[in-house]
Amino acid sequence: RLGGALAYAVSCNAVVKGFGAEAREEARLARVVAKWRLLTGRTWMRGTANGTTQGALLLVMRAAVIGLALILWAWGQASAGDVAFVLTSFFVLQGYLRDIGTHIRNLQRSVNDMEELVDFQSEPLGIEDRPGARPIRITDGRVAFDKVTFHYGNHLLPLYRDFSVDIAAGERIGLVGHSGSGKTTFVKLIQRLY
Repeated sequence: RLGGALAYAVSCNAVVKGFGAEAREEARLARVVAKWRLLTGRTWMRGTANGTTQGALLLVMRAAVIGLALILWAWGQASAGDVAFVLTSFFVLQGYLRDIGTHIRNLQRSVNDMEELVDFQSEPLGIEDRPGARPIRITDGRVAFDKVTFHYGNHLLPLYRDFSVDIAAGERIGLVGHSGSGKTTFVKLIQRLY
């Protein structure tokens, strides 16, 4: 969920800024991160404890197998080849068991990742048109700048000084100018991103 929350926060940045909701978005992301930190810490501690326990059990098992093979060899009931066979078989079997654990862990991680996608896909649309709805037609509205002066943060020289423009509803305009002339800034001001 952290990846989704972060992607949402970044990709919807313009909308968040457009509605002045930066504080709310930061608080939402902070809650998700705090929950993720708690769950990750708990999982990490559990994984460390399990790994330590498994390592200790494997060490005891290895000592028992090697000890038994050496005792049988010392008593003359096993040859050096038998000891080598036991050790080789033990290490091969241990490797296979370790690989099975790794594959199970990877499978579980993949299933967990896919679960979020399946849940997301099965969610109904948030807003649906009523049956038979026609496309929206906006007849009124306009964009009007009346003597706008704007400059970036610490810049003393304004990019716009007493800038006025009136764009009627449905009117199409083109923004033309050299790099740095304020085309992108104009669009962002319309969207209230500054």
